[in-house]
Amino acid sequence: MKHLKTSLLIIALLLLHLPSQAQTAIISHRGYWNTRGSAQNSLKALHNAYKVRGIYGVEIDVQLTKDSVLILSHDPDIGGYRIDKTNWEVLKNNVTLRSGERISTLDEFLAEFKDLPHLKMFLELKSQENSIAESYIAEKSIELIQKYDLTERIAFISFSLHICKELVKTSPESLIMHLRADLSPQELYDIGLRGVNYNYSVFWQHPEWYDQARELGMSVGAWTVNEPATMQYFILPRGFDFMTTDNIEPALDVFDLLDMRPREIDAPIR
Repeated sequence: MKHLKTSLLIIALLLLHLPSQAQTAIISHRGYWNTRGSAQNSLKALHNAYKVRGIYGVEIDVQLTKDSVLILSHDPDIGGYRIDKTNWEVLKNNVTLRSGERISTLDEFLAEFKDLPHLKMFLELKSQENSIAESYIAEKSIELIQKYDLTERIAFISFSLHICKELVKTSPESLIMHLRADLSPQELYDIGLRGVNYNYSVFWQHPEWYDQARELGMSVGAWTVNEPATMQYFILPRGFDFMTTDNIEPALDVFDLLDMRPREIDAPIR
């Protein structure tokens, strides 16, 4: 019994010196693109993120082409083409990313993503010109995610409230987060959303929104948090669920400085 107590004491002392597990997850903005040979919203950026221990998920932007193909791009224009006015074949054959890759469709991206165990994805469905196109991009995204059985590994974000409402109707089990800070957490909760994801500065202007979201049991994220001093605020004392950043290495350094580990990759989206 004496030896058992001694062993337990040693284990307890060792645990005191291990970094504590933070609830904050690092989300790599547009994939891990901020490194040589990569590009935003690319397959290389996806695989780069998977290789880095500490990255919980990738944030990826989805646009809709003229002929209704879902492709990856942050901006509505790419390579001199307006995406919603251009067919996919034209974009595929004429646009090259800085990594040397061509643009990916969401279908292609999900096919690669499914083979990267536990990594999560935050799909930003971009606002479209009209509600018909927005309903389509929401519906088609759900269809593709179900095709690859990825519902439990993917959350949705959007600036479009209409898209968020459509997602709530078709995939109520998913984490859906609004990006535009024109509604309070309570108003979003009443619509059926389970999370809020605002620009980091919004929480300085409305600190009560963090508390309100927590009281409602909502997930809370902040974007795009790129400065190390700012990152510390969202890890401690608040402990946000998600922190989206372009600067992965500085973010990991901040966790080390705080003697903490970011949320583990196999933790569920919540």
